[in-house]
Amino acid sequence: PDDAAVVAIPPGTMAVHTVDYFRSFVSDPFVFGKIAAVHALGDCWGMGAEPISALAIAQVPFGLEEKVEEDLVQMMAGATSALAEANCALVGGHTCEGAELALGFAVNGAVKKAEIKSKGGLKPGQAIVL
Repeated sequence: PDDAAVVAIPPGTMAVHTVDYFRSFVSDPFVFGKIAAVHALGDCWGMGAEPISALAIAQVPFGLEEKVEEDLVQMMAGATSALAEANCALVGGHTCEGAELALGFAVNGAVKKAEIKSKGGLKPGQAIVL
């Protein structure tokens, strides 16, 4: 497989790119994978964009190969379930070993120019609902 992805965006739309990366803060790798993916997707949604594709960066702790592999499988199963629910394709990524379990995504999305939402430019009386 290639080391990069080429993704078409619909005509008349703007590309939105974001990246997030977290150390695990829960003991279940599946749940952590799902949380990390949804958080990264949320940055696209926050701009009014529909996520299209994602690249993953996964870190697994040093340890017995079977345990490391199982943690990676479970973490990515949780992540891919969340990405699939959002119709966002996981198109590649990278794995490494480190001190702790960690996962991040670069998410690419598309939004019509007139529908872009941003945190800047709020006027008195307007609010951001999280």
